[in-house]
Amino acid sequence: MSKNIPNPNGRKGKDDHQSMMESIFKQLLDLFHRVKKEGKIDISDTKYRFGDIVAYDEDNRLIEIHQVGRTNKDGSPVARERKAMEEIEKSRGIKVIFHALIAIVILALTILIII
Repeated sequence: MSKNIPNPNGRKGKDDHQSMMESIFKQLLDLFHRVKKEGKIDISDTKYRFGDIVAYDEDNRLIEIHQVGRTNKDGSPVARERKAMEEIEKSRGIKVIFHALIAIVILALTILIII
């Protein structure tokens, strides 16, 4: 019996996650000196998190962090996303910009209904 793997892509995320990340990444390339996917962010001497997309200035200082993720029914980020964003914001003093994947699903459903 084979084991059901909920996300065979691991940290990269599902296809919709990767697609949204790629779109945001391309937009940020024109705005910042350096942009990186899955950027490692030190939280403490022993702990770190990864931002889906991180941007740096010309002095290689982290200046913007983007997180793509799933949401609860009320539109808020799911618990694991909230926890990660809170840790990053508290340790680095940089607001994490969250991009909700649910918006893509709603837009796609709207287009299907209109057609």
